[in-house]
Amino acid sequence: KLARRLEHFLGSMIGSLRGAPVEVIEGDLLTVTPEQIGGKMQRIVCSNALHWPIPQNSQAIGVAIEDSLVTVLRSVAGLLTPCGVFSWTEPSTFVKLDTNKAREEQLRQANSALYHPVHRAMERRVGELLTERHGIERPLAKGTPLFTVSELPDLCLQAGLEFVGWDVRVLQSPCVGPDLLLAAYAASPMHFAGVDLPLDEKLVIARAAKDELAATLPPEALNAPFTSPTFVFWTRRPS
Repeated sequence: KLARRLEHFLGSMIGSLRGAPVEVIEGDLLTVTPEQIGGKMQRIVCSNALHWPIPQNSQAIGVAIEDSLVTVLRSVAGLLTPCGVFSWTEPSTFVKLDTNKAREEQLRQANSALYHPVHRAMERRVGELLTERHGIERPLAKGTPLFTVSELPDLCLQAGLEFVGWDVRVLQSPCVGPDLLLAAYAASPMHFAGVDLPLDEKLVIARAAKDELAATLPPEALNAPFTSPTFVFWTRRPS
């Protein structure tokens, strides 16, 4: 059942481009306009994706991570209606919980996707296939803290957003064995952030990586416990 649900989830992204009720729009978070997405939104949710454009933008224009974070948040703010809400999640590996050092270290020791052998293998193989088939170099993600909790209220204010609050959830995945590989496959679209390829081709690469890993990953990797310490942040655009 899980396999069918995950395959349907990924397949729906293709189906939506062929007349399904949900429309998928590909674009650059730093340049997308309200007109491209059908107008300003009352709610925007971003799941484990901001850790891609923030460092990339920082390196591209030579600014500090904090300034790049403000740029990305300002872009999102421009897509919200007055009083619109923007919430985003990020793995604990990208969050600096400087208000509670002991808790921060505890979260870092959890076996998150950045370090789990199955998720790491999926990311690595997707990168290799991008290089082999299209000459695109895709480095592995690093657990560099991008979001310092104590600084977020001020940085959000600079971006035109009001910081509402945050929480952290530590989830224990029920997936083991082949189901864990399917979960990594379902999460694989995040490995294509910033990659300029058709959606169909991205899914072909992800599927090829999944099939190869199914035949090569050892049982100890597939059965390794997977916890997901995730921060949730809430902001809103003032009225």
